[in-house]
Amino acid sequence: MINRLLMFFRVFVWVVFIALLAYVILSWKYKDKVSKRIEAIRKTWYIIFILGALIYWNFYPMSIFNEWKNFLIMAIVFILIDMFVFLSMYISKIGDNELSYATKAVAESDKLLTDNREKVKNMFHLLKKEGIPEYYQTNKEYLAYLSILLQAYAAKEGMNVKILPFKTEQDKQLVINGHPNLNGSTIRATLEREDTYYNDEEKMALQPVSILMEPYILDVKSESFVSEVDCLLIALLIMMFDMVIKQKPGGEG
Repeated sequence: MINRLLMFFRVFVWVVFIALLAYVILSWKYKDKVSKRIEAIRKTWYIIFILGALIYWNFYPMSIFNEWKNFLIMAIVFILIDMFVFLSMYISKIGDNELSYATKAVAESDKLLTDNREKVKNMFHLLKKEGIPEYYQTNKEYLAYLSILLQAYAAKEGMNVKILPFKTEQDKQLVINGHPNLNGSTIRATLEREDTYYNDEEKMALQPVSILMEPYILDVKSESFVSEVDCLLIALLIMMFDMVIKQKPGGEG
């Protein structure tokens, strides 16, 4: 019985090692996909620990009292592997019982906050430098001024913005046909609910807006990706533009 149990644990340890090796290899090849499933992977990791402990306890019920230190050591090993392998934590300082750490998630969040702060700065610098025309004569002129402002902001962020009408059936079909690689039904349903459609793979977004009391779509494309912050800042630019500019007396629609 003891020999069989020892053989089982040898196999168990090798299975754990192979699983960790597979995780590391998959992390190199499919980083994004693995990171999205990290919570499920971590839960599975702790289930493996509990399963091993239960099997050992089942054969040696008194071990949980007589050999509790061994259970504790194994638990610490599993937690450390979880920290350094799955959560990618690293030690930054040791001394006087102080241990601080950082994770990739924290670093990415910090970068995201910095990027968003720069986006806001760019928007205000643009308004200060370019300004907004005081008057417009026709609706066509209004759209032309607005397009210039949006393109100036988009250029600073490595993006491109098009203003597309979305009123008639023909208008809607033209917007959908502009993205033949995507699901047209999903795009249409999302935009008709007046929700923003995002697609990370295509690095684009379609944002419904109201301009001059008419429905339009902002077709936003980026060199990297289009975030919700990008769309909110563009919408804010449109609101500020609309608040400042006025139609000249006697202007045409």
